[in-house]
Amino acid sequence: MIIRKTFFEFQGKKVGGYFYLPGDGKYPCAIVVHGFGGGTFEHGKTLLCSALCQQGIACFFFDFYSHNGGLSEFLIEEMTISFQVAVLGAVMDFVSRQEFVKTKKIAIIGHSLGGLTGYLFCSHDERVAALYGLDSPPAGREAPA
Repeated sequence: MIIRKTFFEFQGKKVGGYFYLPGDGKYPCAIVVHGFGGGTFEHGKTLLCSALCQQGIACFFFDFYSHNGGLSEFLIEEMTISFQVAVLGAVMDFVSRQEFVKTKKIAIIGHSLGGLTGYLFCSHDERVAALYGLDSPPAGREAPA
């Protein structure tokens, strides 16, 4: 597995994230969208990216904002749902330009507010091949196997 930290510009500010790649080649790709207050520091989602790589699926896990040492330059106070949908559109454009991505096989995996953002984005962008919403189990309980 190859992990690449990368950045691109949107509206004059940096958006950053990590590509998780199964190796050299061209792969389907999942864009992982965090929820409110989340980001690339979330261990569970980095494990998800690693597990998908083992199945031959590349991932791009990015930060919407700089909260908790995030990789992007936007402030959490700047976030609205419509702005997050616009950022996700820029992420889709960026991911689609990568030579290692099968552009007709891009999925969005969203958690919490990231799931809603993914849903709203998918409603007007035909490039998304699949949408999956993650849910966290209540504290102290394990997710079903």
